[in-house]
Amino acid sequence: MSIHKRKKKDGVSWRVIIQVNAKKQISKTFAKKIDAERWESGQKHLINSVPAHMQIQNKMTVAQLASHWLKHYAVNHKAESSVVRDRQFLKHQILPYLGSKDLSSLSPREIEFWLTTIRDDQELSVKTCNNALGLLRKMLNDAVRWQFVACNPASSVRPFRVVQKDFEFWTMDESRCVLSYARVHEPDDFPVYATALSTGMRRGELGGLKWDCVDFSLKLITVKRTYCDHTDKLKESTKNKLIRRIPINRDLLAILVELKRTSTSDYLFPKYGFHNAPTRLRKLAEAAGVKPLRFHDMRHTFASNFMMAGGLIYDLQKILGHQTITMTERYSHLSPTHLVGKTEILDFGVSETNNVIHFAAGSGS
Repeated sequence: MSIHKRKKKDGVSWRVIIQVNAKKQISKTFAKKIDAERWESGQKHLINSVPAHMQIQNKMTVAQLASHWLKHYAVNHKAESSVVRDRQFLKHQILPYLGSKDLSSLSPREIEFWLTTIRDDQELSVKTCNNALGLLRKMLNDAVRWQFVACNPASSVRPFRVVQKDFEFWTMDESRCVLSYARVHEPDDFPVYATALSTGMRRGELGGLKWDCVDFSLKLITVKRTYCDHTDKLKESTKNKLIRRIPINRDLLAILVELKRTSTSDYLFPKYGFHNAPTRLRKLAEAAGVKPLRFHDMRHTFASNFMMAGGLIYDLQKILGHQTITMTERYSHLSPTHLVGKTEILDFGVSETNNVIHFAAGSGS
């Protein structure tokens, strides 16, 4: 048995020792026996799932790690759309350059060289390069956790510096212009844009919105599902796995009541092709005479105009479904009261006309 009981002054502990191969063993100590048994079971299952030649040689290439990581971690813990994205990064940015590299010999220098190479060869944005680095770092962190390697060589590699860009959004007048045009020229799509601009819901959340989540009496929309473009499937959860409720304003209520009257589907927007929404929205904006935006920018439009109308930042956090206030604070500068009067704490005593400070020339002050 690999679980050993140890007596201590303040009680007992349970130490697990597992022989990985002829040259390597792993161990861990727990306060409770049941925790020790669970860890032992999990580690044995993990070891048995690794091909024998990897256990004996204690070697693994980046490509072998990627295959193991996708099967044993990604598909079990990540959304399908995220797995699709990870596979694309592996196929195009990681494996062609690093796939044959042995994990034990991979160095920070090689990873930094790879990062600049994919940026220059593929003309990628620094954000895309940093995302590829993040995926590689995650896989190597799990390789350390699984004890395939002793350390993560990507942990000391710094991502490229990203220049922060302000988000795009429509003003209230531009939003009204778009909706007015859509009501006349795109009447079937008009409710989609009205709901997006009035609630700040994500594209996938709009695609997965059913009538059972619209409460006309309480004037609330419950957001608990997401439609995934990549897999063409409905997920019974949101991006952050949380359920939230959004108030329906008076204008949107009238639109949804009319939509419900003519609807024959469980979904609010069954005919709207969310997979080509960006193209359709761009054409609509150009036809309406306003600057084209991404579909997600309608979420920014809602949040920005909410704050400019005097909305509270913590209310906006709940409506948007942000888990931390940090994400929502991007919109705080748009509040009409943001930083107003905050410099009044400074008083240099120069408000009186006869109390002027004169600096001596050359004093350096």
